Amino acid sequence: MKRFLAPLGGVVGILERWLLYPNVVLALTAVLWGTCTQKLLNIPTDPAALALIFALTLVTYNRDRLADADSPADQSNTAERTRWVTRHRRSLARFTAAAALVAAVLLCLRPMALVPIGAGIGFALVYSSRVLPGGRAPRQLPTVKVPYVALLWAVLTVGVPAAAAGSAWNERTALVGSVIFFFAAALVNLNDLRDLGGDREAGTLTLPVLLGDGPARLFSVLSGSLAGLCAVLSEQPGLGLIGLYIALLALSYRVGDDRIFRWLIEGIGVPTWLAVFRLG
Repeated sequence: MKRFLAPLGGVVGILERWLLYPNVVLALTAVLWGTCTQKLLNIPTDPAALALIFALTLVTYNRDRLADADSPADQSNTAERTRWVTRHRRSLARFTAAAALVAAVLLCLRPMALVPIGAGIGFALVYSSRVLPGGRAPRQLPTVKVPYVALLWAVLTVGVPAAAAGSAWNERTALVGSVIFFFAAALVNLNDLRDLGGDREAGTLTLPVLLGDGPARLFSVLSGSLAGLCAVLSEQPGLGLIGLYIALLALSYRVGDDRIFRWLIEGIGVPTWLAVFRLG
């Protein structure tokens, strides 16, 4: 991998700094997943709803990047990205504020989307609130992060476009939401696999920290397989191939090659879109 990237080092570095680090690629994946939702639920393409998904993804992830830039875990796990965020903190904050303003305007155009967004915000507040015995928050419990983030991705890329279109909530909506949930769970776990060393030092109890490298990879393979099963049940065998794609990522991932795997993980929206729109 490193030999492959060496001749392209300058170009790749620029793309990383201005597409991956400010979460533009991740936001585009959210849009492509939202587009797939509209196709699978027979919802007319709605650019305003898709733009809302894009803006909300930027706000959510960049806010976290800014808040966690000084944390020892981020400085250990994603040192280069964290240094970039620190150097460009003011510009990234302005970019995030602009995305929040755009999201607010779009929400006025699609007020029905407020229902799933409000549910997601409420869940996030509970996740971070000290509501458990001993003054602990749910986020401090072992392995809670994966289902939490996966649920938010399902809310964002399935709940928002469905609600914005006034689509009925039925079995098919649940199946599509389950596909996205299991896709996201597998990928979030792969990120935790990358962060294994730093999380272990910081005492963050992720699945890789608790079970080790091998069982954590198996979890992502299983999650991808469940997503594939849900895709087949929704009569989308092409989409089921993305479960195989995730399984291959989980089995082949290497921390030393994270620069290339980062594009394959965060850019998963492209093969997903191709599976839905070209393979059906």
